[in-house]
Amino acid sequence: MNRSQALQTCLLSFVILAAIIAPSKCFGQKRTPAPDNYADLGDAEDEKFHDLRGWGAVNAVLPKGMSRDITSRYQNLRASNSVKLFVSQVGTPYNLTFRAEAGLCDDSFEVYVNNTGPLYVYRNKESSPMKALHQIRIDASIINDTTVEVSFRNIAEDSCGRAAISYVSLEPLAETFQAQQLSTTPARINLQRAMETVELFADREKITLASYTLTEARLVSGDEGEQYWRLRWENNNGKPEDYLEFTVSMDGLVTYRLYR
Repeated sequence: MNRSQALQTCLLSFVILAAIIAPSKCFGQKRTPAPDNYADLGDAEDEKFHDLRGWGAVNAVLPKGMSRDITSRYQNLRASNSVKLFVSQVGTPYNLTFRAEAGLCDDSFEVYVNNTGPLYVYRNKESSPMKALHQIRIDASIINDTTVEVSFRNIAEDSCGRAAISYVSLEPLAETFQAQQLSTTPARINLQRAMETVELFADREKITLASYTLTEARLVSGDEGEQYWRLRWENNNGKPEDYLEFTVSMDGLVTYRLYR
C-alpha cells in the first residue's frame, strides 16, 4: 500500500468512526440528563437540570409513541407550567418541538417562550385529527439569552384536560433545515405533518412503534423529481439491521418496510 492509499484508508476510517459516534438528532429520543436544549419530562434525573415550575404529577400510564421516551408529566389545570432549556446560539431562529398527550379530555394549551406569546395555541376539541407531536418556529428576536423558558398555559375547559408533556426540545432552525432538507423545492407536507401521518398509519395498521426510535428523517427527490419524506425507526434491541422505514408522499400516501 503506497502513501496515498494509506491516507485514503485512514480518512475513510475516520469518516466511518465519526458517523458512528456522532449524536443523532431525533424527536423524543431519551438522552443523558444534562442542562441542555432537551428536557425529558417525567424523568427526575433530567428534570432537576431544567427548573420545572407549576407542573402536576408524573403520568403513570406509559404513552404510545415512536421513541424511547416513555415518561411524561401532567400540566396543572388552567395554570402556567414552565421548563427551562439551554442553547448555545443567541439571536437565531429555533424549532421548538414537543410531544403532548391528546386524548378524549380537553387537552388544550397555549405556548409562550420567554414570556412572549401565545406563540402557539392548541385546542384539542377543534383539532382533527388530534395532534401529539408539535413543532413551532421561534423567531430569532425571542431567543435573546442562552437560557430559554418555555411555558405551557393550560386552557382546558374540563376537569381532566391536563395534556401531559413527554419532552421539550429546541434546535437551531438552520441546523434542523440542513439536516432534513435534501431537496431544493419546498415540500407541500412538512416534517411534522409527515410524522403525524406515519403515526396515524401505524395505529391503523397495528404497527407497534414503542420499541423503536426515530433515527432519520429526510426530504428526498425521486428519479422523476417527485418529493417524499423518508423516515427510519431503529429497534431498541441494539441490532442496526432491525429497523422500520416509512415513506410519505406529498399526497400523504404512506408505504413501509420492515428490515431484519
